[in-house]
Amino acid sequence: MAIITKDHKSGMHFIFKNGAVTSGGGDHPCANARLIWENSLIAFAALASQNNYRFGRALLGGRLMSDGDVNLILLFKEIAFPAMG
Repeated sequence: MAIITKDHKSGMHFIFKNGAVTSGGGDHPCANARLIWENSLIAFAALASQNNYRFGRALLGGRLMSDGDVNLILLFKEIAFPAMG
């Protein structure tokens, strides 16, 4: 799973393997899914808010795009939001 900006200047990826989670900076060439944000400020504001409405508005407003398996993105969001709290 990768969270990146459209210009690829900012990003982070997460690898889930055998019950462990590791992360690193930037995109990952083998990511099964990506959240692609217009810029890092919008990404931080929406993700840090943990607000589904704000997340949805970014998606519907074209400030967030997805690539890959949408089910993985939804699962990641359900894991990541509580972990950020």
